[in-house]
Amino acid sequence: MSEQSISTTKQKSASEVVRKYNTEQLIAFFREKEDLQLDDDDYAILRKEKITGRAFFNTTKQEYKDYGMKGGPASVLTDFAKEIKGEHPVVVDPSRSIKKQKLGNPLFTNILEVILDLRKTLPESLRKEEQEESTSIDTNLIQHPCKKPLAVIKEHVLYVRKSYRDLYHIITNENCDPKHLVSGTSGVGKSCFLIYLLIQLLCNKTDVTVIFKPFDEDLLYCFEGPNLSIGYFDEFMEKLYNPKAWYLVDGSVPKFVMSKIVISTSSKSIKDKEFQEFAKNVINKFCMPPWSIEELEACRLSVFPEIPQDLMLDLSDEVGGVPRKVLQIPASVIRQKNPNIKNQPVIFNNRDAIKKRSLEHVEEALSKIDDFEKLIQCFSENAQYVELSSHLIYRWPDTFYQEQSFSWASGRIFDKIQKKLDDNKWNNLFLKIRNLDDPSSSRGIMFESYVLHLFKLGNQTFESRRLRENENDPIIYNKLTIATKPTTKYIRYANQLTEYNEEDIIIKPTIRNFSAIDLILTPNCIFQITVSPNHPVKQSELVDIVQNILAYRKSLNAKIFLYFIVPDDIYETFKYQIYITPKKKIGNDLETFQAVTCKSSILNNVEQWVVKIKLEPEI
Repeated sequence: MSEQSISTTKQKSASEVVRKYNTEQLIAFFREKEDLQLDDDDYAILRKEKITGRAFFNTTKQEYKDYGMKGGPASVLTDFAKEIKGEHPVVVDPSRSIKKQKLGNPLFTNILEVILDLRKTLPESLRKEEQEESTSIDTNLIQHPCKKPLAVIKEHVLYVRKSYRDLYHIITNENCDPKHLVSGTSGVGKSCFLIYLLIQLLCNKTDVTVIFKPFDEDLLYCFEGPNLSIGYFDEFMEKLYNPKAWYLVDGSVPKFVMSKIVISTSSKSIKDKEFQEFAKNVINKFCMPPWSIEELEACRLSVFPEIPQDLMLDLSDEVGGVPRKVLQIPASVIRQKNPNIKNQPVIFNNRDAIKKRSLEHVEEALSKIDDFEKLIQCFSENAQYVELSSHLIYRWPDTFYQEQSFSWASGRIFDKIQKKLDDNKWNNLFLKIRNLDDPSSSRGIMFESYVLHLFKLGNQTFESRRLRENENDPIIYNKLTIATKPTTKYIRYANQLTEYNEEDIIIKPTIRNFSAIDLILTPNCIFQITVSPNHPVKQSELVDIVQNILAYRKSLNAKIFLYFIVPDDIYETFKYQIYITPKKKIGNDLETFQAVTCKSSILNNVEQWVVKIKLEPEI
């Protein structure tokens, strides 16, 4: 390849590297050397006296003591300076294979080829750093020009989610703290986001250094312009202490560096003690959401066309919006059993085997939830149950990808949980839900689970109050009654509501594809379950639901009830909720929502009510 070079980095001695450190870089270097056993008092003296790397090599033991340092650390620092001066080049390690050090993972070479190809297609004016705001790769697909697989994703095409673009704009904002942590449900594409970030940075910025640390390797991959260098951490130490460089770490705890750093991690890894210690100093913590059905379908068409649409939809109904389970695993099984992906009968004949392989971790997790104590441990994210809960309970962020809440992976998974657990023991959730010291995210899913269970049982009556849009409206109380064990049905899209023309049917989304509803009771009741006093409603989604609900189809003037089901501790103060609509991005601002300026006429006959759930065990 004529336009790129792949090499190992030029060897530098440790003294050459350390000599260039400023005070903070020097302290960070010392922190990595646990055997020095220096403490914050020692570092405070180094800061006060402005000891840089060059000064470190020239400072005597007596001078350290004169600065106020104890004799022990003074001796340690002077001895350490002598050791470094006599060290061999920092890249030399007899245990490392020179061949491996030069080659690394060839799929990273393919990423460099993608970057060089994309830079050719960008107009020269868009490559200037001062105009980088306009250079975001405005496409849903990034692909290798010769269809070579890319590192990490192992496909030749990368599907670009909206959340990838949003997080790119947030993370590259110059006003942001340089440390970023991206977590979320396992299998939603956090590692793929790092590859997207790598490509974007190198396409959009001039003179940028990006170093990538894969999950399963000790090697690092350093991208600089048309060059790719491969080596180990200590080889890139000087670059990693450059505050303008980027360090992208996939799924492992990074060593301390001064560069900008973005780490992706699973919900399991983030519970590790070592990760917890690192996360204490990270301000920017983001959560990547599960995928919508629309995203799964777009990715299927462009990356995994061998998967039949109905199979993808069946799997998403079972496990929710996780592409690893819905797309990646079934595609691997299909490719293994059927190299000729056009042979659809082969896929059909192996459909059960494909589903079994895709769902095996979910089924294993379900088999281990055999009592309420284990269920509650999953809710509370107990470290021992994180691997279990990650297959059953998914993390959802707020608009800014920050605050997290938990929701069942799918309605069917929750139904299976209900069948396994004794109806009489659901009261055990009462005390847990009433504990306001619990994280609101855990309290939310526990409350939602309890409410859904009550609706499944049926034969329930709840106190309700009409929410006043205007303060002059009268206060009206009423009772909401749920029939005995109503039939439950599922929908993927709002227009599927037209298939149900009977009353007293409970309809639930298969996965969290609607933020405006949690369930519907035909003919005219829409329910939102929340533990928050503020729960704005997305107008466009509610309009889609109302237009397709049974009562509205029978009469455009039918009264529709939008019920907010809340715990008793916020019932009395719960107020009318506003309708919101997306606000367009401006520059690097993340898309947010704003109150609608004009309510849709379709919502004119929608009344908002609040329903009280008493959280006291029955005697």
